[in-house]
Amino acid sequence: MAQFRGTIAGQRGDASRLGSKQSGLRVTANGWDAGVSVNCVHNAETGRDEFHVYRTGGSNGRQSDRLIAYFTDASEDVHPVKRAEACPVEVK
Repeated sequence: MAQFRGTIAGQRGDASRLGSKQSGLRVTANGWDAGVSVNCVHNAETGRDEFHVYRTGGSNGRQSDRLIAYFTDASEDVHPVKRAEACPVEVK
């Protein structure tokens, strides 16, 4: 059964993909020099879904991915991450 659903709309129409608790789901959108990636994972210990938001180096990949925020399905708050700060949850 699907735990996550990702959708996209673009030049070639709409598409969607599903992710399970085991597989998770990664969604990306890139420009040439910058982009964003969201990793959706299910934390079996807490029973919560977690979402990790990364800034990427875009299609050319000149910069490494950097975690910029995270949140869970139980939290109304988004937790921004400063450059030197580590994410308190394990990123899979």
